[in-house]
Amino acid sequence: MSEKHIVVIGAGIAGLSVAYKLACHFDVTLIEASGRIGGRINTLKADNFSGRIEAGAEFIHGNAQNTYALLKAAGIGYTEVSGEFYREKEGGLRVQNEMVAGWDTLLERLSALENDMTLDDFLHRFFPGAEYAELRLQAQSYAGGFDLADPEKVSAKTLYQEWSDETPEYRINGGYSLLVDFLEKECLKMGCTIILDSAVKKISWAKDEVTVQTDKVPTFRAEKCIVTLPLPLLQQHGNDSELALSFEPGIQSYHTAFNAIGYGTVVKVVFEFNTAFWKKDMGFVFGEVPFPTWWTQLPDDNLTLTGWAGGAHADALAGASEKELLDSAIFSVSEIFDIPKEEVSGNLRAAFIRNWTENPYSTGAYSYATPASKAARKLLACPIAHTLYFCGEAIYDGPDQGTVEAAITSAYSTAALILSSFES
Repeated sequence: MSEKHIVVIGAGIAGLSVAYKLACHFDVTLIEASGRIGGRINTLKADNFSGRIEAGAEFIHGNAQNTYALLKAAGIGYTEVSGEFYREKEGGLRVQNEMVAGWDTLLERLSALENDMTLDDFLHRFFPGAEYAELRLQAQSYAGGFDLADPEKVSAKTLYQEWSDETPEYRINGGYSLLVDFLEKECLKMGCTIILDSAVKKISWAKDEVTVQTDKVPTFRAEKCIVTLPLPLLQQHGNDSELALSFEPGIQSYHTAFNAIGYGTVVKVVFEFNTAFWKKDMGFVFGEVPFPTWWTQLPDDNLTLTGWAGGAHADALAGASEKELLDSAIFSVSEIFDIPKEEVSGNLRAAFIRNWTENPYSTGAYSYATPASKAARKLLACPIAHTLYFCGEAIYDGPDQGTVEAAITSAYSTAALILSSFES
């Protein structure tokens, strides 16, 4: 192993992945502000649940080759998600066999778009008038609910990449945290040091020389530093947040780039019931309620429903107490399935709520692209003086944006840059 020292800021999936690639070559220290590793991956055993639940990332999206390769190396299996899509409509639940009328035309127009623009600009330019009102509403809802994106800010071209992807989705058998556990074990085996409960406050740097100051002692020194923090913590430059990170000398162009990328909010709730009241083939169900998206664990036949309020729906719940969030989730189930609230509450065995917006270590869920993000990500993927590096799902630019795969891929690219830097 080289005597060269590398400090990685953040022990989420990006930080662990870049350490996994570098720890066999260098002395690597991972510094994490919270009391656990994994970041927005958080499989846990909550009170009164019969099994483990996913508080954070749950699905493998797209053609996630790096994720699948890691799972294979770890001997971890995964299962394809199944079940029908239902929608609350006309006083009942109907199987959603296709999207709203005009959706295919919308995708064709998106695919032909030469110059990027926001989704709202796209919709009003190409699908104006009352005849397309339902189509516009569906597109805006889809962007907010799944991509956690503001229609007035999100890149239309980037949305096409996801909306046209029909690759099956999978869940990891035993939960996403098994992947985190594997990476931790491998990093430690290679001599990596992982420090928890230590927030980095300032990074002072010069060419091949970095000093990292935390809210605790000691100070860390290294030849290179990799920052893998969630985007909002990098957008907080200059404010008085306890987790705000400063750089000396400053990196103003990079801070401008951070703020050219969007970031979505979400509240996730998991219910386990004593008896099932939904259709046996139900995979997902959608309604016009505070928590508009719910899913089962099919093909696993259990008694769990997971609710999701993203984007504007999460913003509408901002400031709500946990009791208020629980009441909103129970109301949502009651409305979608046309069951009295008292019956839903009486049937409830266990409940878990994770408001990622209120989590100080992430302040949200995942990123989305704006029309300015491509140029911003190109800059952020370039190291500063081959000394400061940034990686994570928000830095990634490709078809898997906003996913665990994006974080891993970005981490691997950064590791390759560092290895190349030392070789040259």
